[in-house]
Amino acid sequence: MHAPSNPPRDHLTPAWSRVMRRAAAGYFAIQGAAGLLWWMLLFWHPDAPGWFLPASDGDLILRSLALPDITLFAFGSLIAAACCRVDRMAAVASVVVVGVVWYATLLAFGFGLASGEGWLGAVAMLGAALASSFAAALASGNRSVLAIFRVTKHTDSRSLALYTFVQSAAFWTLLLLIFPFLLARLEERAGIPTVSPSTALTVLGAVLFAFGAALGATSAVFMVRLGRGTPLPAAAAPVMVTSGPYRYIRNPMAVGGLAQGLAVAVWFGSPTIMLYVLMGALNWHIVIRPLEEHDLELRFGLPFAEYRRVTKCWIPRLTRTEF
Repeated sequence: MHAPSNPPRDHLTPAWSRVMRRAAAGYFAIQGAAGLLWWMLLFWHPDAPGWFLPASDGDLILRSLALPDITLFAFGSLIAAACCRVDRMAAVASVVVVGVVWYATLLAFGFGLASGEGWLGAVAMLGAALASSFAAALASGNRSVLAIFRVTKHTDSRSLALYTFVQSAAFWTLLLLIFPFLLARLEERAGIPTVSPSTALTVLGAVLFAFGAALGATSAVFMVRLGRGTPLPAAAAPVMVTSGPYRYIRNPMAVGGLAQGLAVAVWFGSPTIMLYVLMGALNWHIVIRPLEEHDLELRFGLPFAEYRRVTKCWIPRLTRTEF
């Protein structure tokens, strides 16, 4: 365990700006690639337009929106990613893409309100609009992003344990219950094929969920007791923890959350929930993780840099190393 250096956070350093732009570039690259793959699915699978667009006018809407959406949404996102990566007009490009995404989102909700169909596409676009707005804040160097990374002010172990429990309960309720249930209902209304439930899938889901819950709970206990903080960056631990699950893997709570999300997708037999979980993991790895790890390296310096070097993010190491 190592105490942090507590660097000042009232301004963006060049290193912070670089990490934020690269995180934004990663998100826009994912969004652009996802947009192209989505259009490939729409043109390749005859039933796909009905999953995301009003069935009555789906073909007309598809042909009308293909050119502007592929050009402005998909390729626009890829161009914004390149601008963020090379630090040329990053803020302008990202803001333009955000405007395009919000316009497309309102258009999708307009289709839904007018026809009562196509709500899965509207919800997907809303998620993209919110995420794009965050990425634009990163690309623009918005200093309010730094407020996400704060060492906790709580020192009492009971308060930390209660705060961590509330965080976990909110995470489970929102991301593992409400969102998947909503996606499953929209998936059913859209007529997307799902996997029929079976005993094997139920058992697999139960094992995955139990593993993820146990790993997350154990990691939280170590973070509270040894780190004297919580798992969230906004109430981060003031002491670096390399014991327990953290001895073997760098982000055990992310691994646990992914396992639980996959378990929910297996229980529902839902390809939409599976995609939601995998996209969430991809965005966490490419967008959020670099920001968290830069904050940790600023606070803990060389000890964290060495820990990151020898401890993988997703694949546990089998040897024990003292830090």
